[in-house]
Amino acid sequence: MQPSAPLPPPPPLGPTRTSGMAIAGFVCSFFCGLLGLIFSILGRNECKRSNGTVGGEGLALAGIIISSISLALSVIGIAASIAIPAFMEYQIHSKRTEAELQLRRIERNAKAYVTANGAFPRMSAPLTPSTTCCEGPGHKCNDMSAWTVPAWQELDFQIDEPHRFRYEYQSTGTEMTVRAVGDLDCDGNTVTHELRGRIQDGNAVFERLGPTGSD
Repeated sequence: MQPSAPLPPPPPLGPTRTSGMAIAGFVCSFFCGLLGLIFSILGRNECKRSNGTVGGEGLALAGIIISSISLALSVIGIAASIAIPAFMEYQIHSKRTEAELQLRRIERNAKAYVTANGAFPRMSAPLTPSTTCCEGPGHKCNDMSAWTVPAWQELDFQIDEPHRFRYEYQSTGTEMTVRAVGDLDCDGNTVTHELRGRIQDGNAVFERLGPTGSD
């Protein structure tokens, strides 16, 4: 009598329960990405180690994916909350730099004029150009003919490229004031930079004030 063939192994038992960690991870993934990710990873590992007796691996995987997306969006949001204000501040600073550079240029020219003539040009120039820069293309002044005012010609000053500030000059000969006025955001609020000069012991002495106002 031949020995009977060995019986096939019994079929594996189905999951007897669903991983609590997988459920918790999936639920938390919608509210707290970090906890959702941790619980989902623990739940998935529990399912793998159970040899099929613990279910919920799909829930755990979904929790991992959702939590990862949530964390990535949080990181992007934090980075944006830091970067956007910094970028806006950089833009404002770069716009104001124009006035600082041009006033420094006027200061050099005025100092050279005093050295040659013993006084500042005794004249004045209204805000130049005469219309606000917000009315120009790209919200910038672009009228090169505006600098034919005698005071600017005496100071050998003009701006040959689009700019955001208008400039004003007043002088009695012994004292001078130059103002740079700009509406940088074209919202009706202006910022003003000021350069003051005076003759002291035959030399031109300057000080810069501002910016004042809000923009």
